[in-house]
Amino acid sequence: MKKIFKKGFCVILAIAMIACGVIPAFAVDQTPVVLVPGVINVPIYDASGNQVLMPDFKNKLDLESTIDALKEVLHLQDTGAYDQAIDKLIGVAKDLFDDARCDENGDSVLNTHYAFPNGSIAQDPESAHYSDESAIARMLGQKIGNKNVYIFTYDWRMDVVGIVDNSLAPLIDRVKKETGSDKVTICAASMGSAITNTYLSKYGNRDDVKKVIFISGAGQGVQFVQDIYLTRPVCVNRKAMGPYFKTVLGALGGIGISAVSRYACEIAQKLMDSQYEKLWTQFVEKDLLCWPSMWELAGHTKDMEALLKSTKNETFQKKVMEYYGYQDNLKNTMDALKEKGVEICYTSNYNLTGVPATPKADVVNTDYLIDTYHTSFGATVADLGKTLGDDYTQKNDDGHNHLSEDGVIDASTCYSPETTWFIKDLLHVSFQDKAPQTAFICWLVLTDNVTIESNPEKYPQFMQFTTEKDEKDKEVKSLVSVKKVEIETPSEEGEKGPGSYVSSAVTVYTYTQITGFGWALIIALVALLIILIAKRRNKGPIEGVLTKAEIKALPKSERKAAKKQNKARIKEWKKQQKANKKARKAELKAMPRKERKAAKKADKKAAKAARKQAKADAKAAKKQAKLDKKAAKAAKKNK
Repeated sequence: MKKIFKKGFCVILAIAMIACGVIPAFAVDQTPVVLVPGVINVPIYDASGNQVLMPDFKNKLDLESTIDALKEVLHLQDTGAYDQAIDKLIGVAKDLFDDARCDENGDSVLNTHYAFPNGSIAQDPESAHYSDESAIARMLGQKIGNKNVYIFTYDWRMDVVGIVDNSLAPLIDRVKKETGSDKVTICAASMGSAITNTYLSKYGNRDDVKKVIFISGAGQGVQFVQDIYLTRPVCVNRKAMGPYFKTVLGALGGIGISAVSRYACEIAQKLMDSQYEKLWTQFVEKDLLCWPSMWELAGHTKDMEALLKSTKNETFQKKVMEYYGYQDNLKNTMDALKEKGVEICYTSNYNLTGVPATPKADVVNTDYLIDTYHTSFGATVADLGKTLGDDYTQKNDDGHNHLSEDGVIDASTCYSPETTWFIKDLLHVSFQDKAPQTAFICWLVLTDNVTIESNPEKYPQFMQFTTEKDEKDKEVKSLVSVKKVEIETPSEEGEKGPGSYVSSAVTVYTYTQITGFGWALIIALVALLIILIAKRRNKGPIEGVLTKAEIKALPKSERKAAKKQNKARIKEWKKQQKANKKARKAELKAMPRKERKAAKKADKKAAKAARKQAKADAKAAKKQAKLDKKAAKAAKKNK
C-alpha cells in the first residue's frame, strides 16, 4: 500500500511541476516578432570572403590605413595640390565603396552573401549582436523566448520591392510555419519601415500581420538623400556642421568640435569646383547612384523621377518606379490595415541637427538622419531651436492634448496621433541593452491595443531622453527637466529568461556608445566633409600679398609687419570680392532671362579660365622658388 501511495504521490507531483512550467508560458503572448532593421544591418561578403561596402573596422589595420590615406589627402590639399588630393580622395572612396557597386540594371556586380542567415535569434544568436536595433531583439527574446524573435537580414543596396519579394515574404511564411502562428508582429526601423510598408502594400491581403511598430521610419523619404541627388555642387551647411559633429562624436569626449567643424568647412571650400566635377563623374555617379535603394529612400518627387528617367535604363527605372507607386499609395494601405484591425504604432525622435549636406540642415528638426515630420507621418514641427509660438493652438481637436510641453510639436496632424510617440534628443535608432528606450519599444510590441492613453505616467506621448555620464543617476542639464518614470529593466542578477524583469523608478537616459556602425559612419562623415563643396571660389594669387617664401626672404625685423600687411590686404580683397559679387548679382538680375543665362555661362567660363591661369602661375612661382632656393644654396656653398 505504501509503495502504491508513494508512486501515486510522485506521479501527482510530476504533473504539478510540469503544469507550473507550462501555465506561465501560455500566460505570455507568443505572437512571433520579426525585426526589420535599417541600412548596414548585416555584414555583406563577396565570394572571396571580403566585406563589401567598406573594410571591417573591427580590424585595426583597416581603420589605420583608411585614416592614414585621409591624412595624406589633407596634406595634399593643404599644400595646394588639389588635383592630387582629389585623386587620392577618389582612391580612398573607391576602396570603401567600389566592391558595393551595382550594374546598370541595379543588380550587384559581385556575387554576395550575408554574414547571418534569416532566422530566429535562438537559431543564430550572433545575428542579435550586430546592429543597434538588435538590442530590441535581445530584450524581446528575454520576454517571449528567443525562438519567437526573428531578425530580417537583407542586402540594403537592392531595390525594396525585390527585397520584399525575394526575402521578407518568404521569411514571414517560414516564421508562421516554424512557430505555428498565423500572424506576426513586425518591428521596423529606419529603412526597414520602407521595406515593411511595401510588404503591407503588396501582401496585405494575406492578413498575417497583427501589429506594426515603425521606429524612426524612412518610408516617407529621407530629405538629405534627395538633396544630394538634386543639389550640385552639394551644399556644406556651416551652421549645422558643429552641432552635427557634437551629436555623432560626443561620446568620444574631449574633442574640439568647433575647431573640427571649422577646419572641415575650410577644407571643403578649398577644393575647387572643377575638382568637384571630377569627383562626381568618377565616384558619385559610378559608385553611389547605382544603388536602387538610395533612389527609393530619396522619395518620389517630380525632380527625382525626371532625374531617374534621364540617367537610368528601363530595367532600373521599373524597379524604382514600382516602389514609388507603393509609397504614393501608403495612406490608403494604412487605412485598409486599420479597417482589418491591424495595430499601427509610430515612434519619432526630434531636436537634433540634420546631416550638414542640405541647405536647411540647421533649421529642420530631425533625429540626426531623418526629418521628424517624415518619421511621425505628418506631425507639425517647429524649426530647430524654435517653438510653434505662444499663441499656437492644436490644429485637430480630438479630445486629447497632442501639443508637446516644449511647444515644438503638434501631434494632432499625424496620420495616427493616438499611437504616435516622440522622444526628444534620441539619436535615430540608438538602442542598447537595459536602456529605457529599448524597454519602451518592447512594451509597444507586447501590449495589445496600445495608445498614448494606455500608460501616460510611464510612457507619455512626449518623452525626454538625456545622456548619462560617468556618475550614476546624475542628470545632465537640458532644455527641459528630466522625467523619472517606472521602467521595466533586467534584474542585476543576470538573464534568467522570461520573467526576470524588475520594476523600478529610474531616470530616462539615452546611450550613445559608438558601435561598429558608428565608427563606419564617422569615417564616412570625414570623407563626406572633404568631398562636399560649398561655393565656387577663385583662390589665385592676390595682388600685393607676399608669399611665404617672400616673407621668409625678408629680414626678421620686417616679417611681422609684412604678415600684418598681408592680413589687411586679404581682408580688403575679400571685401572687394563680396562687393563685386553683389554688384554682379544685381546686374544679372536686371538682364532678360536669355541674356542672363548666357552671361552666367560666360562668367563660369571666365572663372574657370582664371582658376586655370592662377594654378599655372602658382605652379610657375613654385618652380621658380625651387630654382632660386637651389641657386642660393649653390652660391652659399661656393662662398
